[in-house]
This record gives sequence, C-alpha cells and structure tokens, in this order.
Amino acid sequence: MFSPEYIKYIHSAEWSVRRTRALRLADYHCQVCHASNWLQVHHNNYSRLGKEIDADLIVLCAPCHYWITWMIRIRRWLAKPAHAR
Repeated sequence: MFSPEYIKYIHSAEWSVRRTRALRLADYHCQVCHASNWLQVHHNNYSRLGKEIDADLIVLCAPCHYWITWMIRIRRWLAKPAHAR
C-alpha cells in the first residue's frame, strides 16, 4: 500500500522533526475533535513528501484519522464510473 520511499521517510529523523512541528502547531490536539490522546499526523497530500509545508499535514486522533481515511476512500470509490466499481 505504501511505497518504500514513504516507509523510509516515515522512519527518518526528518519526519520526526516535521511530525513534532505539526503536533506543536496543533497544540498537541486533534484538529477535528480536539482530543489530546492517540495523536497521529496525516498527510493531506503526498506531492511534497519530505518537503511538506504546514498545510500538507493535519493532526488527528486515531478515531478521526480512521474516519477521515474511510471518507476519502468512499469518495474515491464513488468518483469511479458505476461499471468500474
């Protein structure tokens, strides 16, 4: 599902710094429900992977991350022509 480049980056010191910055900017709270536990940093897009700007990332708690990921998948599925689903 994820490319080797993505996996390598997510385990890098550079990502750790970028992730910490995103968490700090969000005041260590989910940007959807404001929870402060189970926080994850989600990429809004991957076009600048490794060179993200602040707007490329959003801090989410695990439940919101799960929900948003499924909403994105459903939107992509619905965007397909009916015969391709």
